[in-house]
Amino acid sequence: MAETDVFVAKESATFDYQGQPVFLTAGVTTVRRGHPILRSHAHLFEPLRIHYDYAPPEPKHARDDGPANPVRADHTGARSRSARA
Repeated sequence: MAETDVFVAKESATFDYQGQPVFLTAGVTTVRRGHPILRSHAHLFEPLRIHYDYAPPEPKHARDDGPANPVRADHTGARSRSARA
């Protein structure tokens, strides 16, 4: 499993951050890696556990399946010998 960038409060707590009260609810309040609240109160958080992870499929435009129409025609519209093979 990949390392998460989101952390969840493991206990409820209240403290001041930049002069404003912050209320953490255990199992509910989340914070992203790098946020000053996580740096100053890391002991109150744990990595968010993903129960049902999802990896989106690769976009179709990212693959190169070759030309859309592999049959080649000359200027008259006739098929070339290499295309018939």
